[in-house]
Amino acid sequence: MTILFATSSLPRHFRPAFLSAKKFIFDRLESKPYVAAHFAEVDESDRTEIKSSYGRVSADCRIVFEKDPELTQDLLLMNANVDGAAVASGMRGNLYQWLSMKRCLDLILELEKDVGRFDWIIWARPDLFYFSELEMLSRLPADALYFPIHDNWGGLNDRFCVGSADLVKQRMGIFDYFVEKWYPRFHARDLWNPEKVLRDFISDELGIKIRRTRVAFGKLRTDHVTRPYWDLTLKCQRSNIESWLTMPVKTGIKLSFMPSRAYPKEGLKGFPLDFIQKYF
Repeated sequence: MTILFATSSLPRHFRPAFLSAKKFIFDRLESKPYVAAHFAEVDESDRTEIKSSYGRVSADCRIVFEKDPELTQDLLLMNANVDGAAVASGMRGNLYQWLSMKRCLDLILELEKDVGRFDWIIWARPDLFYFSELEMLSRLPADALYFPIHDNWGGLNDRFCVGSADLVKQRMGIFDYFVEKWYPRFHARDLWNPEKVLRDFISDELGIKIRRTRVAFGKLRTDHVTRPYWDLTLKCQRSNIESWLTMPVKTGIKLSFMPSRAYPKEGLKGFPLDFIQKYF
């Protein structure tokens, strides 16, 4: 089984992110993975740490650091009817994330020319702090893309997915879909967010089956890690969610429901970073 770990966007707070990824993702894999990463520019010391860390856990890695491209005004104005709480910094951040994912896909295709096709690809943002382990990939049906059951916000969690190489590579084409198809056709339909765009892309445009992974995580911020927000509308997964209410994860933290249906302020729902880092 050949596995690729792909990651893209801005590598905030890399050390705690990597340590949690090593424990809950890399150490669970049944073969040493390859790594493809596209990141925004960081300083030289951070580059060295990132390359060294991924080099230790991979069979081979391709890592590119690039300056964020200039965005045209037409792209930046693709924000009509967007949920302002979902894109607090405007569309710039989401566009950069999708463009970085597109460049990461280029790296994957280049790597495949050298080492052959991959069986599984895991794609994740680099600023995640994991609370639970990835399933054994050999036990998962390869007929679907696997998304978390938290932070779906009416669509699909857009920070992590795993699946067969062909399916994940299709998912990574969301930038072109958004610009060429989704925004011109659907942005006036209802209040929207990036998670809803991803749901339309996976389900309607690509027709890919959706399954759920038990991987749970928060986003790393300066002094805290955001809590997962459990989506109770996923009734078929409710038993899984409820079992996690009392299940202590390996970090020693118990996951819990968030009471609000709105995007809560991250600072109000965070685990203190200095508390959880001691478990690593």
